[in-house]
Amino acid sequence: MLAQRTNIGEYKRNELAVLPQLTFNLGARVTRYVTLRAGYSLFYLSNVVRAGDQIDTDLNPNLFPPEQMPLVDSVLRPEFEFRETDFWAHGANFGADIRF
Repeated sequence: MLAQRTNIGEYKRNELAVLPQLTFNLGARVTRYVTLRAGYSLFYLSNVVRAGDQIDTDLNPNLFPPEQMPLVDSVLRPEFEFRETDFWAHGANFGADIRF
């Protein structure tokens, strides 16, 4: 039902995206043999096109088989349109170094 003549096919495009990363790491020597570490990471990715966001769930019942002639004011749905979003990822890390 979601794959109709109005949206089926192959769609491609090339867009510039950025992926900056910000990372902080701290370490502290607790004893002569033990060092503790902690850190934080942040990633940002622009112009993300996710597969699930591209599915148009608005349907025109006139386009179901057997297809009826759409009226002049009838909307040809589902339709394809690139829908972009931004993606943020956060991460934390913890560790310990034990030397002997």
